[in-house]
Amino acid sequence: METCTDCTKESKHKHPIPLCDKHYCDRYSFQVIDGVVIPFKQWVESELKKQGLWFKDGETRREWYARLEEYGRDSLLAFSSGKKK
Repeated sequence: METCTDCTKESKHKHPIPLCDKHYCDRYSFQVIDGVVIPFKQWVESELKKQGLWFKDGETRREWYARLEEYGRDSLLAFSSGKKK
Protein backbone atom coordinates (compact mmCIF):
# COMPACT_ATOMS: atom_id res chain seq x y z
CA MET A 1 0.00 0.00 0.00
CA GLU A 2 1.37 3.37 -1.01
CA THR A 3 0.86 6.16 1.53
CA CYS A 4 0.06 9.81 1.07
CA THR A 5 3.01 12.16 0.70
CA ASP A 6 1.54 14.46 3.39
CA CYS A 7 0.26 11.94 5.96
CA THR A 8 0.14 8.22 6.72
CA LYS A 9 -3.21 7.46 5.05
CA GLU A 10 -3.44 5.28 1.96
CA SER A 11 -2.96 7.28 -1.24
CA LYS A 12 -6.00 7.18 -3.52
CA HIS A 13 -4.47 9.51 -6.09
CA LYS A 14 -1.19 8.47 -7.69
CA HIS A 15 -0.52 11.37 -10.06
CA PRO A 16 1.24 13.77 -9.89
CA ILE A 17 2.27 12.49 -6.42
CA PRO A 18 0.71 9.97 -4.04
CA LEU A 19 -1.99 11.74 -1.99
CA CYS A 20 -5.01 10.77 0.10
CA ASP A 21 -8.40 12.27 -0.83
CA LYS A 22 -8.11 15.12 1.71
CA HIS A 23 -4.67 16.28 0.62
CA TYR A 24 -5.48 15.88 -3.09
CA CYS A 25 -8.52 18.13 -2.62
CA ASP A 26 -6.45 20.67 -0.67
CA ARG A 27 -3.86 20.90 -3.44
CA TYR A 28 -5.79 20.44 -6.68
CA SER A 29 -9.54 21.03 -6.27
CA PHE A 30 -10.70 24.48 -7.37
CA GLN A 31 -13.85 26.09 -8.74
CA VAL A 32 -13.98 29.02 -11.15
CA ILE A 33 -16.84 31.34 -10.15
CA ASP A 34 -17.33 34.51 -12.20
CA GLY A 35 -13.75 34.19 -13.46
CA VAL A 36 -12.30 33.87 -9.95
CA VAL A 37 -10.46 30.68 -8.95
CA ILE A 38 -11.59 29.54 -5.49
CA PRO A 39 -10.43 26.46 -3.53
CA PHE A 40 -13.25 23.88 -3.56
CA LYS A 41 -13.48 23.57 0.24
CA GLN A 42 -13.73 27.36 0.60
CA TRP A 43 -16.51 27.45 -2.01
CA VAL A 44 -18.46 24.66 -0.25
CA GLU A 45 -18.17 26.45 3.10
CA SER A 46 -19.39 29.72 1.60
CA GLU A 47 -22.37 28.02 -0.09
CA LEU A 48 -23.35 26.20 3.11
CA LYS A 49 -23.13 29.46 5.08
CA LYS A 50 -25.41 31.21 2.54
CA GLN A 51 -28.01 28.49 3.12
CA GLY A 52 -27.61 28.50 6.91
CA LEU A 53 -26.20 24.99 6.83
CA TRP A 54 -22.70 25.58 8.18
CA PHE A 55 -21.71 24.56 11.71
CA LYS A 56 -23.59 26.35 14.49
CA ASP A 57 -21.79 27.40 17.68
CA GLY A 58 -21.44 24.42 20.01
CA GLU A 59 -22.83 21.97 17.46
CA THR A 60 -21.11 18.60 17.25
CA ARG A 61 -20.21 17.03 13.92
CA ARG A 62 -22.86 14.34 14.54
CA GLU A 63 -25.54 17.02 15.17
CA TRP A 64 -24.43 18.90 12.06
CA TYR A 65 -24.62 15.75 9.91
CA ALA A 66 -28.12 15.03 11.26
CA ARG A 67 -29.22 18.59 10.43
CA LEU A 68 -27.80 18.31 6.89
CA GLU A 69 -29.49 14.94 6.41
CA GLU A 70 -32.84 16.34 7.54
CA TYR A 71 -32.47 19.35 5.24
CA GLY A 72 -31.61 17.09 2.31
CA ARG A 73 -34.53 14.76 2.98
CA ASP A 74 -36.97 17.69 3.30
CA SER A 75 -35.62 19.24 0.10
CA LEU A 76 -35.96 15.97 -1.80
CA LEU A 77 -39.55 15.51 -0.60
CA ALA A 78 -40.42 19.08 -1.56
CA PHE A 79 -38.82 18.67 -4.98
CA SER A 80 -40.48 15.34 -5.70
CA SER A 81 -43.90 16.73 -4.76
CA GLY A 82 -43.41 19.79 -6.97
CA LYS A 83 -43.42 22.23 -4.05
CA LYS A 84 -40.76 24.84 -3.44
CA LYS A 85 -39.01 24.72 -0.11
